[in-house]
Amino acid sequence: MRVLTDVVLLSCFVAVVATGIKYHRELIQSAQQFGAHLIPSVPGLTLIEEFKSAVAAALTGTTAETVLATFNVPAGLLGANGEIEVEWDATETNSANNKTLTLRLGGLAGTAVLTHTTLSVAGRSARATVGFRNSAASQRTRGYTATDAAALTSVAGVASAVNFQLDQLVVITGTLANAGDTLTLEKFKLRFYKAT
Repeated sequence: MRVLTDVVLLSCFVAVVATGIKYHRELIQSAQQFGAHLIPSVPGLTLIEEFKSAVAAALTGTTAETVLATFNVPAGLLGANGEIEVEWDATETNSANNKTLTLRLGGLAGTAVLTHTTLSVAGRSARATVGFRNSAASQRTRGYTATDAAALTSVAGVASAVNFQLDQLVVITGTLANAGDTLTLEKFKLRFYKAT
């Protein structure tokens, strides 16, 4: 019976963590009262801010990298083990010219942690998670992209060292190879989490 209790409670715990729902010490303490052996070594995350917009931001007429969305992260907001999640949906001129969307930490001149370049598609989407590695100045980002013409693709992880103990900007940028094309950030969602 005790093994069954452990399995059921552990399954619930994993489901709660996997869906991003904050778990509390009370859940762990309650599970332990029933004899379960859960080890709370993975910090929980609390959603502290969410930004989303479906107002389109179009880029055309320039080949310079251009900011399409900006987010100010106040100093120390995310702590040493916080997380940033970003999702976007974009449309573009279906042409043989490159069109690039980039997620940068530290503003336009900051570190690119997700870059997605396409051509000959009408649209695309992406999702990325920036995890803080026990320091406000050490992150690892992993992302996934998809286009109208291709299935989901995993993007190689990127390490970065942007100091979030200071005020920082997180930006989504666009770049065109041909100024006559158009790249439109149709909608985005950005979530900030702090470890609890």
